[in-house]
Amino acid sequence: MEINGLVGGLYRIAEWIMRLAYANLLWILFTIMGLVVLGGIPSTIGLFAVVRKWVMGETDIPIFKTYWKAFSNEFVKGNLLGYILLGIGYVIYVDFKYFQSQQGIIFIILSFLMIFLFLVYFLTLLYFFPVFVHFELRKFQYLKQPLFIMLLQPIGAILMALGTLAVYFLMSYIPGLIPFFAASLMAYVLMWIAYRVFLRVEKKVQSS
Repeated sequence: MEINGLVGGLYRIAEWIMRLAYANLLWILFTIMGLVVLGGIPSTIGLFAVVRKWVMGETDIPIFKTYWKAFSNEFVKGNLLGYILLGIGYVIYVDFKYFQSQQGIIFIILSFLMIFLFLVYFLTLLYFFPVFVHFELRKFQYLKQPLFIMLLQPIGAILMALGTLAVYFLMSYIPGLIPFFAASLMAYVLMWIAYRVFLRVEKKVQSS
């Protein structure tokens, strides 16, 4: 029986609090189980797989089963692609620090170019996990598709960046929430925005 009114609203809020907290604790647990280095990326994939179902309206899914399936099935591929992306970011950072340490107008220009590339990289990175759990692609297309969508829908990427900042400031203001909601709330915000971007992109592709 559905509960309506104020009591129903409070009940649904409590349900969402429990869902987000449970998913966040799973993310922490599986990240630690993978010794962070191997667990962080597949744990995040598992978290986004759960959150994607919620965003699509499937709120009664078995959370642990959904999480574990994504974590275990994508463990190798997720780590491979994730560390390739991290490597790209590291190269951009090293190049920027090198150009910054040099003198001359050419190095100033190159430094600004690296800043621009890092901005593109960061906005593309925000789409990586939503794309990974939403689309069925060939392995290395998961590296190209986030860039393609970001360039096609840059406003969505900017909204995702603002959402990330909002969650960051919330957690900074109330640090006691971090163990229970930091990762899951961040994933929900990113996936909520990304899913709507995906729908718009798919509509454009179908109409072209």
